[in-house]
Amino acid sequence: MALAMSVFSRLWLWGAVAPHRDTARIAQVVVQVRAAAQLGVPIRGAVDGLPAWISAILAVFREPQPTGIRGRPPLVVWTDLHIVQVIKQYTKRRISAVRRTLA
Repeated sequence: MALAMSVFSRLWLWGAVAPHRDTARIAQVVVQVRAAAQLGVPIRGAVDGLPAWISAILAVFREPQPTGIRGRPPLVVWTDLHIVQVIKQYTKRRISAVRRTLA
């Protein structure tokens, strides 16, 4: 199950259920979060150690930046997008270490 929740209101924004967490399910959740988000409002995301979360968030939360040159403009990630990744390391079914990274 992949879920997205608003921390301030504790409102579940979207969820997707599948036998396995995969990139397609995670992308569905992130697209729905993007539909609920507003440009210019800071987005803070906290994800687990699965790398698909960060790649899906960075792929969805970007806008075209006009350059004045013909052709497709480059896509730029929102400036107010902040992602923290928490990775737990286990030894003998107990948490032995917690690593936090900013993406």
